[in-house]
Amino acid sequence: MLFDDDKYNEYDALEFNWMPIFWGMGPEKFIYNRTSLQQAILKGMEGENWLGVCCEPNSIFVVCNQFPMIGMRYNDVRDNTHIAPVVLETYEEAWKSKGMFQDDGLIIDWFSPKQDRKTLAKDPGFTAWAAAFMNAWNPELAKVAYGTAYDRVIEMMMPPNKSTAAKAPTPLISRAQSPGAQQPMTKPILGYAAQMISELGDEATLDQYLRFVEEAYPPTWEQGGLFYPATAQGNGSLPPMDAFTGNSAIPYARLNVFQGQRKMYENPWTDNYFSTYPFIDNIDLSSGVDFLRGNWDNNLAAMAVTMRSYSGEGKK
Repeated sequence: MLFDDDKYNEYDALEFNWMPIFWGMGPEKFIYNRTSLQQAILKGMEGENWLGVCCEPNSIFVVCNQFPMIGMRYNDVRDNTHIAPVVLETYEEAWKSKGMFQDDGLIIDWFSPKQDRKTLAKDPGFTAWAAAFMNAWNPELAKVAYGTAYDRVIEMMMPPNKSTAAKAPTPLISRAQSPGAQQPMTKPILGYAAQMISELGDEATLDQYLRFVEEAYPPTWEQGGLFYPATAQGNGSLPPMDAFTGNSAIPYARLNVFQGQRKMYENPWTDNYFSTYPFIDNIDLSSGVDFLRGNWDNNLAAMAVTMRSYSGEGKK
């Protein structure tokens, strides 16, 4: 949808290799394309009474099922079908009777269908992650999840007086590093929260949060990448910087526009968009350049692009 690219329509466009370490198991190869992968997911959802598809044995994670449901919407646009609305209606109805939220307002971590058992969340990690993408198709439910998850993240990392955070980010670090300041983080909650705030928060909240992260993990530039150190300043209890947060979630939070997932879901790019807007091709990470600016002016029918090489050397 983003790149007007049909390469995933090819028969063997997606290949999953399963190579377990246990004797007598595997290896196995699973080959899909865009269409057959969706069919496999729908079959899995149907087999679990539309509560979702198991992404681990006997485990249905609410957050993991947000991504295929968003993908179904884009496949509908690409293929001129009407699958996503029917799936979403059935999915919501299934969870009404089961209950997606627990008593404290967090979304359950996962559901085990064989035992008909919920595993309750002990931290806001999966609730924050789910809210960031659930906002695409259910902004009302995502807003409820955001309120609870944001407050819990603040409790884990920031002082009780939230208004002081924007003015004094350094004390936040001292608070978060104090002994027993919060329970250990077993999930990349820093990254999940950044994604959620970039989708459902506001500019002041996101700026405050990113400033806190940069004070705690002062990043440095290297070869066009912004690297966050593995260990937070001081000897406190902030978790080590993980690859998901540093390489993916924080960059996502910086690049995302507020309500970005919702905007794309409601108004996805179609053939009409791609036929009227210019694009730049044949430049990728191996080119060693940063894009500093990209703008298309409809009135002038002109594009302005500014790029810079990582090394400062001229490139052609």
